[in-house]
Amino acid sequence: MGHTKLFNDVIDRRVLDKLIPIDSPHHIQMRQFVIDVISLVPDDGIDSLQSTPESNSADFTGIDCVDVMNQITREGKTGEWAVSYLLIVFYQAYGAIDVKSNAWRFMSGYLKVMVMITVRHDKHFAKIDKLGVRVRMALRPTDPQCEILDQLISIHDTYL
Repeated sequence: MGHTKLFNDVIDRRVLDKLIPIDSPHHIQMRQFVIDVISLVPDDGIDSLQSTPESNSADFTGIDCVDVMNQITREGKTGEWAVSYLLIVFYQAYGAIDVKSNAWRFMSGYLKVMVMITVRHDKHFAKIDKLGVRVRMALRPTDPQCEILDQLISIHDTYL
């Protein structure tokens, strides 16, 4: 990750402010979680966020995921807090971050795409919430998109 920007850069802070707004639930842990997931799969071709040496690996220990999901929907923030919502639902489905998990490795790439869209700071940022919705829907076993997500995770794994 020779070209990777450090978390302390102003651009990285702006990206995190957009992806995980400061008023979103557990925003500090969520931001660290984004950084940790992105860092799972090194990619020299993509500038991405990276943890500072003093940061700890984040997880959702002590966070009531169901309560956070209810808060997001109750406040009508499923668009604005889409990345937080996505990660909580994904965490519930796949458990703690694991570098050996094909699903988490897929999510690493998926978040990198979200970061690249956010860095561009153009009209496409409005699509970030839709990217989160598609994966969230696919995490419901009864949803037909579940098979698509499984295939995407499998395809992603074959190219790593």
